[in-house]
Amino acid sequence: MKILMINNFLNTTGGAESIFWREIDLLKKAGHEVKAWGTDKSLPSVDVDLYNQTILYPYLLPYVEKRTLSTIGKLSLLVKLFYQPLTEKLLPKAIDEFKPDIIHVHNWQYHITGSLWTTLKKHAPNTPVVYTVHDTRLICPSGKYNPQLESVQSCQQGGVLACIKKPCKNNSLGETGFGLLDNLWQKTLPINDVVSQFILPSQSLCHLLTEANKALPEKKTTVLLNALDDTFFETLPEQFTPVEALKPNLLYVGRLSEEKGVHLLLDAMALLPEGFRLTIVGEGNQEDFLKEKTKILGIVNRVTFVGKKTATEVIDLFKSHWVSVLPCQWFEIFGLTVAESMAVGCPVVASNLGAMPELLGWEDRPENSPENKRGSFLWANRGIIFEPEYPLSLATAIETLWNTPQQYQTIRSNGWQWARQTLQTHQHITQLQTIYENCLVTSAH
Repeated sequence: MKILMINNFLNTTGGAESIFWREIDLLKKAGHEVKAWGTDKSLPSVDVDLYNQTILYPYLLPYVEKRTLSTIGKLSLLVKLFYQPLTEKLLPKAIDEFKPDIIHVHNWQYHITGSLWTTLKKHAPNTPVVYTVHDTRLICPSGKYNPQLESVQSCQQGGVLACIKKPCKNNSLGETGFGLLDNLWQKTLPINDVVSQFILPSQSLCHLLTEANKALPEKKTTVLLNALDDTFFETLPEQFTPVEALKPNLLYVGRLSEEKGVHLLLDAMALLPEGFRLTIVGEGNQEDFLKEKTKILGIVNRVTFVGKKTATEVIDLFKSHWVSVLPCQWFEIFGLTVAESMAVGCPVVASNLGAMPELLGWEDRPENSPENKRGSFLWANRGIIFEPEYPLSLATAIETLWNTPQQYQTIRSNGWQWARQTLQTHQHITQLQTIYENCLVTSAH
Protein backbone atom coordinates (compact mmCIF):
# COMPACT_ATOMS: atom_id res chain seq x y z
CA MET A 1 0.00 0.00 0.00
CA LYS A 2 1.28 3.50 -0.84
CA ILE A 3 0.47 6.01 1.90
CA LEU A 4 1.00 9.78 1.79
CA MET A 5 1.27 11.23 5.31
CA ILE A 6 0.58 14.99 5.66
CA ASN A 7 1.49 17.19 8.65
CA ASN A 8 2.46 20.82 9.23
CA PHE A 9 5.83 20.03 10.76
CA LEU A 10 8.11 17.20 9.70
CA ASN A 11 10.14 17.13 12.91
CA THR A 12 9.21 16.16 16.47
CA THR A 13 8.09 19.52 17.84
CA GLY A 14 5.29 17.97 19.90
CA GLY A 15 3.24 14.91 20.76
CA ALA A 16 1.32 14.93 17.47
CA GLU A 17 4.58 14.88 15.51
CA SER A 18 5.87 11.99 17.63
CA ILE A 19 2.75 10.00 16.77
CA PHE A 20 3.08 11.01 13.11
CA TRP A 21 6.63 9.62 12.84
CA ARG A 22 5.88 6.54 14.93
CA GLU A 23 3.09 5.62 12.51
CA ILE A 24 5.37 6.19 9.52
CA ASP A 25 8.01 3.93 11.05
CA LEU A 26 5.46 1.22 11.87
CA LEU A 27 3.90 1.35 8.41
CA LYS A 28 7.30 1.05 6.70
CA LYS A 29 8.22 -1.90 8.91
CA ALA A 30 4.91 -3.51 7.94
CA GLY A 31 6.00 -3.36 4.30
CA HIS A 32 4.11 -0.27 3.10
CA GLU A 33 5.60 2.50 0.99
CA VAL A 34 5.24 5.78 2.85
CA LYS A 35 6.03 9.38 1.94
CA ALA A 36 5.56 12.55 4.02
CA TRP A 37 4.61 16.07 2.96
CA GLY A 38 4.35 19.36 4.86
CA THR A 39 6.51 22.41 5.62
CA ASP A 40 10.32 22.44 5.47
CA LYS A 41 10.77 23.49 9.11
CA SER A 42 14.32 22.65 10.25
CA LEU A 43 16.10 19.31 10.50
CA PRO A 44 14.07 16.84 12.54
CA SER A 45 15.01 15.11 15.75
CA VAL A 46 13.80 11.84 14.23
CA ASP A 47 15.96 9.21 12.59
CA VAL A 48 17.75 11.02 9.74
CA ASP A 49 17.70 7.99 7.42
CA LEU A 50 13.96 7.53 7.96
CA TYR A 51 13.45 11.24 7.31
CA ASN A 52 15.49 11.29 4.10
CA GLN A 53 13.77 8.17 2.77
CA THR A 54 10.31 9.54 3.48
CA ILE A 55 10.22 13.28 2.75
CA LEU A 56 9.03 14.50 -0.66
CA TYR A 57 11.78 17.11 -0.72
CA PRO A 58 11.09 19.05 -3.95
CA TYR A 59 7.49 19.83 -3.00
CA LEU A 60 7.64 20.94 0.65
CA LEU A 61 5.98 24.19 1.64
CA PRO A 62 8.41 26.93 2.72
CA TYR A 63 8.20 27.48 6.47
CA VAL A 64 7.84 31.00 7.84
CA GLU A 65 8.29 31.70 11.56
CA LYS A 66 5.32 34.04 11.86
CA ARG A 67 6.02 35.11 15.45
CA THR A 68 9.30 36.74 14.40
CA LEU A 69 7.72 38.88 11.68
CA SER A 70 7.00 42.58 12.03
CA THR A 71 3.42 43.82 12.20
CA ILE A 72 3.53 44.69 8.50
CA GLY A 73 5.00 41.29 7.72
CA LYS A 74 2.25 39.56 9.66
CA LEU A 75 -0.42 41.58 7.86
CA SER A 76 1.06 40.59 4.51
CA LEU A 77 0.79 36.93 5.51
CA LEU A 78 -2.70 37.20 6.98
CA VAL A 79 -4.45 35.68 3.98
CA LYS A 80 -1.88 32.89 3.74
CA LEU A 81 -2.63 31.86 7.32
CA PHE A 82 -6.18 31.12 6.19
CA TYR A 83 -5.42 29.89 2.72
CA GLN A 84 -1.92 28.99 1.54
CA PRO A 85 -1.90 29.19 -2.28
CA LEU A 86 1.33 27.18 -2.48
CA THR A 87 -0.57 24.16 -1.16
CA GLU A 88 -2.62 24.23 -4.37
CA LYS A 89 0.60 24.35 -6.39
CA LEU A 90 2.91 21.91 -4.57
CA LEU A 91 0.62 19.24 -3.09
CA PRO A 92 -0.76 18.10 -6.49
CA LYS A 93 2.83 17.67 -7.70
CA ALA A 94 3.62 15.50 -4.67
CA ILE A 95 0.49 13.42 -5.28
CA ASP A 96 1.22 13.03 -8.98
CA GLU A 97 4.77 11.85 -8.33
CA PHE A 98 3.95 9.41 -5.53
CA LYS A 99 0.46 8.28 -6.64
CA PRO A 100 -0.71 7.21 -3.15
CA ASP A 101 -3.41 4.63 -2.53
CA ILE A 102 -4.46 6.52 0.57
CA ILE A 103 -3.76 9.95 2.08
CA HIS A 104 -3.45 10.36 5.86
CA VAL A 105 -3.75 13.92 7.22
CA HIS A 106 -2.60 15.02 10.68
CA ASN A 107 -2.14 18.72 11.68
CA TRP A 108 -2.75 21.31 8.95
CA GLN A 109 -3.98 24.65 10.38
CA TYR A 110 -2.03 27.93 9.93
CA HIS A 111 0.69 26.39 7.75
CA ILE A 112 -0.74 23.99 5.16
CA THR A 113 -4.09 25.71 5.84
CA GLY A 114 -7.63 25.03 4.66
CA SER A 115 -6.45 25.06 1.04
CA LEU A 116 -5.51 21.43 1.78
CA TRP A 117 -9.13 20.36 1.67
CA THR A 118 -10.13 22.18 -1.49
CA THR A 119 -6.96 20.88 -3.18
CA LEU A 120 -7.66 17.27 -2.17
CA LYS A 121 -11.27 17.54 -3.30
CA LYS A 122 -10.19 18.88 -6.69
CA HIS A 123 -6.99 16.96 -7.35
CA ALA A 124 -7.50 13.59 -5.57
CA PRO A 125 -11.26 13.01 -5.60
CA ASN A 126 -10.90 9.23 -5.85
CA THR A 127 -8.19 8.74 -3.24
CA PRO A 128 -9.46 7.87 0.27
CA VAL A 129 -8.44 10.41 2.93
CA VAL A 130 -7.99 9.59 6.62
CA TYR A 131 -7.72 12.45 9.12
CA THR A 132 -6.29 12.03 12.65
CA VAL A 133 -7.66 14.83 14.84
CA HIS A 134 -5.01 15.95 17.34
CA ASP A 135 -6.80 18.82 19.07
CA THR A 136 -10.14 20.54 19.65
CA ARG A 137 -9.74 23.27 17.01
CA LEU A 138 -12.74 21.95 15.08
CA ILE A 139 -14.87 23.51 17.84
CA CYS A 140 -12.48 25.84 19.70
CA PRO A 141 -10.54 28.72 18.09
CA SER A 142 -7.64 28.39 20.53
CA GLY A 143 -7.47 24.61 20.57
CA LYS A 144 -7.57 24.86 24.38
CA TYR A 145 -11.19 23.89 24.87
CA ASN A 146 -12.26 23.56 28.48
CA PRO A 147 -15.93 23.19 29.43
CA GLN A 148 -15.05 22.58 33.08
CA LEU A 149 -13.23 25.55 34.53
CA GLU A 150 -15.46 28.02 36.35
CA SER A 151 -13.18 30.93 35.39
CA VAL A 152 -13.71 30.32 31.68
CA GLN A 153 -17.00 30.99 29.95
CA SER A 154 -17.83 27.88 27.98
CA CYS A 155 -18.21 28.34 24.23
CA GLN A 156 -21.20 26.04 24.48
CA GLN A 157 -22.92 28.51 26.79
CA GLY A 158 -21.52 31.80 25.53
CA GLY A 159 -21.92 31.36 21.80
CA VAL A 160 -19.44 32.11 19.07
CA LEU A 161 -18.03 35.26 20.73
CA ALA A 162 -17.44 33.71 24.17
CA CYS A 163 -13.72 33.28 23.55
CA ILE A 164 -13.36 36.99 22.71
CA LYS A 165 -14.75 38.04 26.10
CA LYS A 166 -11.85 36.26 27.78
CA PRO A 167 -9.09 36.00 25.16
CA CYS A 168 -8.18 32.33 25.53
CA LYS A 169 -5.38 32.16 22.97
CA ASN A 170 -2.19 33.38 24.68
CA ASN A 171 -4.35 36.00 26.46
CA SER A 172 -4.28 38.01 23.23
CA LEU A 173 -7.43 39.56 21.79
CA GLY A 174 -5.80 39.72 18.35
CA GLU A 175 -4.71 36.07 18.32
CA THR A 176 -8.03 34.91 19.74
CA GLY A 177 -9.96 36.98 17.19
CA PHE A 178 -7.86 35.54 14.40
CA GLY A 179 -8.48 32.03 15.74
CA LEU A 180 -12.21 32.73 15.76
CA LEU A 181 -12.14 33.88 12.14
CA ASP A 182 -10.21 30.76 11.18
CA ASN A 183 -12.69 28.60 13.09
CA LEU A 184 -15.61 30.17 11.21
CA TRP A 185 -13.72 29.84 7.93
CA GLN A 186 -13.00 26.15 8.40
CA LYS A 187 -16.73 25.49 8.74
CA THR A 188 -17.04 26.41 5.06
CA LEU A 189 -14.34 23.91 4.00
CA PRO A 190 -15.27 20.53 2.47
CA ILE A 191 -13.60 18.54 5.27
CA ASN A 192 -16.47 16.12 5.86
CA ASP A 193 -16.87 15.60 2.10
CA VAL A 194 -13.19 14.81 1.57
CA VAL A 195 -12.47 12.65 4.62
CA SER A 196 -13.36 8.97 4.42
CA GLN A 197 -12.59 8.29 8.09
CA PHE A 198 -11.75 10.46 11.10
CA ILE A 199 -9.37 8.91 13.64
CA LEU A 200 -9.72 10.13 17.23
CA PRO A 201 -7.14 9.17 19.90
CA SER A 202 -9.65 8.81 22.74
CA GLN A 203 -13.29 8.01 23.33
CA SER A 204 -13.54 11.30 25.21
CA LEU A 205 -12.63 13.33 22.12
CA CYS A 206 -14.97 11.21 20.02
CA HIS A 207 -17.84 11.96 22.40
CA LEU A 208 -17.01 15.68 22.38
CA LEU A 209 -16.89 16.02 18.59
CA THR A 210 -19.68 13.64 17.56
CA GLU A 211 -22.24 13.84 20.36
CA ALA A 212 -21.68 16.97 22.43
CA ASN A 213 -20.89 19.38 19.58
CA LYS A 214 -21.91 17.47 16.41
CA ALA A 215 -18.71 18.64 14.69
CA LEU A 216 -18.10 15.27 13.04
CA PRO A 217 -20.42 12.63 11.57
CA GLU A 218 -20.40 9.69 13.97
CA LYS A 219 -20.52 7.11 11.17
CA LYS A 220 -17.15 8.35 9.90
CA THR A 221 -15.27 8.24 13.20
CA THR A 222 -12.97 5.59 14.69
CA VAL A 223 -11.21 5.66 18.06
CA LEU A 224 -7.57 4.59 17.81
CA LEU A 225 -5.52 5.03 20.98
CA ASN A 226 -1.97 6.25 20.54
CA ALA A 227 0.74 3.62 20.82
CA LEU A 228 3.79 3.87 23.05
CA ASP A 229 7.33 3.22 21.96
CA ASP A 230 8.34 -0.38 22.70
CA THR A 231 10.97 0.79 25.21
CA PHE A 232 8.18 1.72 27.61
CA PHE A 233 7.22 -1.96 27.92
CA GLU A 234 10.60 -3.23 29.07
CA THR A 235 9.88 -2.54 32.76
CA LEU A 236 8.47 -5.51 34.71
CA PRO A 237 6.68 -5.40 38.09
CA GLU A 238 9.60 -7.07 39.87
CA GLN A 239 11.67 -4.03 38.87
CA PHE A 240 9.33 -1.59 40.62
CA THR A 241 10.80 0.18 43.64
CA PRO A 242 9.18 -1.30 46.76
CA VAL A 243 6.52 1.00 48.19
CA GLU A 244 8.25 1.21 51.55
CA ALA A 245 11.46 2.45 49.86
CA LEU A 246 9.77 5.28 47.97
CA LYS A 247 9.99 8.94 48.94
CA PRO A 248 7.22 11.51 48.18
CA ASN A 249 8.91 12.80 45.04
CA LEU A 250 6.55 14.12 42.36
CA LEU A 251 7.30 14.44 38.64
CA TYR A 252 5.85 16.66 35.92
CA VAL A 253 6.77 16.00 32.28
CA GLY A 254 5.48 18.29 29.56
CA ARG A 255 5.35 21.73 28.05
CA LEU A 256 5.66 24.71 30.40
CA SER A 257 2.64 26.66 29.22
CA GLU A 258 -0.45 28.00 30.94
CA GLU A 259 -2.88 25.34 29.73
CA LYS A 260 -0.70 22.56 31.17
CA GLY A 261 -1.46 23.83 34.68
CA VAL A 262 2.03 23.68 36.21
CA HIS A 263 1.23 26.90 38.10
CA LEU A 264 -1.59 25.05 39.86
CA LEU A 265 0.79 22.19 40.71
CA LEU A 266 3.11 24.71 42.38
CA ASP A 267 0.17 26.09 44.40
CA ALA A 268 -0.57 22.51 45.51
CA MET A 269 3.08 21.99 46.48
CA ALA A 270 2.83 24.97 48.81
CA LEU A 271 -0.05 23.20 50.60
CA LEU A 272 1.83 19.90 51.00
CA PRO A 273 4.16 19.03 53.91
CA GLU A 274 7.84 19.91 53.65
CA GLY A 275 8.89 16.36 52.76
CA PHE A 276 7.27 16.46 49.31
CA ARG A 277 9.56 17.29 46.38
CA LEU A 278 8.81 18.08 42.72
CA THR A 279 10.88 17.62 39.56
CA ILE A 280 9.73 19.56 36.48
CA VAL A 281 10.80 18.28 33.05
CA GLY A 282 10.22 20.42 29.97
CA GLU A 283 10.52 23.83 28.39
CA GLY A 284 8.06 26.56 27.47
CA ASN A 285 7.05 30.19 27.60
CA GLN A 286 6.08 30.00 31.29
CA GLU A 287 9.44 28.77 32.56
CA ASP A 288 10.62 32.11 34.01
CA PHE A 289 7.17 32.80 35.49
CA LEU A 290 7.07 29.38 37.16
CA LYS A 291 10.56 29.73 38.60
CA GLU A 292 9.63 33.10 40.05
CA LYS A 293 6.44 31.61 41.46
CA THR A 294 8.43 29.03 43.44
CA LYS A 295 10.24 31.93 45.13
CA ILE A 296 6.99 33.74 45.93
CA LEU A 297 5.46 30.55 47.38
CA GLY A 298 8.60 29.77 49.39
CA ILE A 299 9.09 26.34 47.79
CA VAL A 300 12.19 27.04 45.69
CA ASN A 301 14.19 24.43 47.65
CA ARG A 302 11.54 21.77 47.01
CA VAL A 303 11.14 22.23 43.23
CA THR A 304 13.78 21.36 40.63
CA PHE A 305 13.60 22.41 36.97
CA VAL A 306 15.68 20.05 34.80
CA GLY A 307 14.77 21.23 31.29
CA LYS A 308 14.04 18.99 28.32
CA LYS A 309 15.08 15.33 28.50
CA THR A 310 15.42 12.48 26.01
CA ALA A 311 12.90 9.62 25.93
CA THR A 312 15.36 7.33 27.72
CA GLU A 313 15.98 9.93 30.42
CA VAL A 314 12.23 10.43 30.88
CA ILE A 315 11.74 6.69 31.41
CA ASP A 316 14.44 6.73 34.09
CA LEU A 317 12.78 9.72 35.77
CA PHE A 318 9.38 7.99 35.82
CA LYS A 319 11.01 4.95 37.43
CA SER A 320 12.78 6.99 40.09
CA HIS A 321 9.77 9.08 41.17
CA TRP A 322 6.89 8.12 43.42
CA VAL A 323 4.13 9.60 41.24
CA SER A 324 3.69 11.77 38.15
CA VAL A 325 1.19 14.61 37.89
CA LEU A 326 -0.59 16.02 34.85
CA PRO A 327 -2.43 19.14 36.11
CA CYS A 328 -3.71 20.18 32.66
CA GLN A 329 -6.30 22.96 32.49
CA TRP A 330 -7.64 22.15 29.02
CA PHE A 331 -9.22 19.24 27.16
CA GLU A 332 -6.23 16.92 26.88
CA ILE A 333 -7.19 14.63 24.00
CA PHE A 334 -4.99 11.71 25.09
CA GLY A 335 -2.23 12.50 27.57
CA LEU A 336 0.86 10.74 26.26
CA THR A 337 2.89 11.26 29.44
CA VAL A 338 0.08 9.72 31.50
CA ALA A 339 0.23 6.55 29.42
CA GLU A 340 4.04 6.50 29.46
CA SER A 341 4.12 6.92 33.23
CA MET A 342 1.71 4.06 33.86
CA ALA A 343 3.61 1.80 31.45
CA VAL A 344 6.77 1.94 33.57
CA GLY A 345 5.01 1.65 36.92
CA CYS A 346 4.72 5.28 38.01
CA PRO A 347 1.12 6.02 39.13
CA VAL A 348 -0.59 9.19 37.93
CA VAL A 349 -2.56 12.02 39.49
CA ALA A 350 -4.34 13.95 36.73
CA SER A 351 -7.00 16.62 36.35
CA ASN A 352 -10.60 15.70 35.70
CA LEU A 353 -10.60 16.90 32.09
CA GLY A 354 -10.58 15.47 28.59
CA ALA A 355 -9.21 11.95 28.25
CA MET A 356 -7.63 11.83 31.72
CA PRO A 357 -10.54 10.03 33.43
CA GLU A 358 -10.68 7.61 30.50
CA LEU A 359 -6.99 6.73 30.66
CA LEU A 360 -7.09 6.34 34.43
CA GLY A 361 -10.17 4.11 34.36
CA TRP A 362 -12.90 6.41 35.64
CA GLU A 363 -15.97 5.31 33.73
CA ASP A 364 -18.24 8.27 34.38
CA ARG A 365 -17.76 11.43 32.34
CA PRO A 366 -16.04 14.46 33.92
CA GLU A 367 -19.33 16.35 34.16
CA ASN A 368 -20.37 13.87 36.85
CA SER A 369 -17.82 15.28 39.29
CA PRO A 370 -18.78 15.79 42.95
CA GLU A 371 -20.47 19.08 43.74
CA ASN A 372 -17.93 20.06 46.42
CA LYS A 373 -14.92 20.29 44.12
CA ARG A 374 -12.49 22.41 46.11
CA GLY A 375 -11.00 19.66 48.26
CA SER A 376 -12.40 16.53 46.65
CA PHE A 377 -10.86 13.98 44.33
CA LEU A 378 -11.81 10.67 42.71
CA TRP A 379 -10.18 7.25 43.04
CA ALA A 380 -10.07 5.72 39.57
CA ASN A 381 -9.07 2.18 38.70
CA ARG A 382 -5.60 3.22 37.50
CA GLY A 383 -4.93 6.55 39.19
CA ILE A 384 -6.39 9.57 40.98
CA ILE A 385 -8.39 12.39 39.41
CA PHE A 386 -8.46 15.81 41.02
CA GLU A 387 -10.71 18.76 40.25
CA PRO A 388 -9.08 21.30 37.90
CA GLU A 389 -8.60 24.86 39.12
CA TYR A 390 -8.43 23.78 42.77
CA PRO A 391 -4.93 23.36 44.25
CA LEU A 392 -6.48 21.98 47.45
CA SER A 393 -8.09 19.15 45.47
CA LEU A 394 -4.70 18.25 43.98
CA ALA A 395 -2.84 18.53 47.28
CA THR A 396 -5.47 16.41 49.06
CA ALA A 397 -5.27 13.72 46.37
CA ILE A 398 -1.46 13.58 46.58
CA GLU A 399 -1.31 13.47 50.38
CA THR A 400 -4.07 10.84 50.58
CA LEU A 401 -2.25 8.63 48.10
CA TRP A 402 0.96 8.93 50.13
CA ASN A 403 -0.91 7.80 53.24
CA THR A 404 -2.55 4.78 51.56
CA PRO A 405 0.31 2.55 50.29
CA GLN A 406 -2.02 -0.38 49.57
CA GLN A 407 -4.08 1.77 47.21
CA TYR A 408 -0.85 2.97 45.64
CA GLN A 409 0.19 -0.61 44.89
CA THR A 410 -3.20 -1.36 43.36
CA ILE A 411 -3.30 1.58 40.95
CA ARG A 412 0.35 1.06 40.01
CA SER A 413 -0.34 -2.56 39.06
CA ASN A 414 -3.60 -1.74 37.26
CA GLY A 415 -2.00 1.09 35.26
CA TRP A 416 0.95 -1.04 34.19
CA GLN A 417 -1.30 -3.92 33.09
CA TRP A 418 -3.68 -1.66 31.15
CA ALA A 419 -0.90 0.12 29.26
CA ARG A 420 0.74 -3.19 28.39
CA GLN A 421 -2.53 -4.71 27.17
CA THR A 422 -3.80 -1.65 25.29
CA LEU A 423 -1.01 0.56 23.94
CA GLN A 424 1.37 -1.82 22.18
CA THR A 425 2.59 -0.81 18.71
CA HIS A 426 1.46 -4.04 17.07
CA GLN A 427 -2.12 -3.37 18.17
CA HIS A 428 -1.99 0.18 16.83
CA ILE A 429 -0.60 -0.72 13.42
CA THR A 430 -3.06 -3.60 12.99
CA GLN A 431 -6.01 -1.27 13.67
CA LEU A 432 -4.57 1.46 11.44
CA GLN A 433 -4.12 -0.94 8.51
CA THR A 434 -7.70 -2.14 8.98
CA ILE A 435 -8.93 1.46 8.78
CA TYR A 436 -6.99 1.97 5.54
CA GLU A 437 -8.28 -1.27 4.04
CA ASN A 438 -11.90 -0.45 4.89
CA CYS A 439 -11.54 3.00 3.29
CA LEU A 440 -10.11 1.45 0.13
CA VAL A 441 -12.95 -1.07 -0.07
CA THR A 442 -15.56 1.65 0.45
CA SER A 443 -14.03 3.93 -2.19
CA ALA A 444 -13.90 1.07 -4.69
CA HIS A 445 -17.67 0.83 -4.47
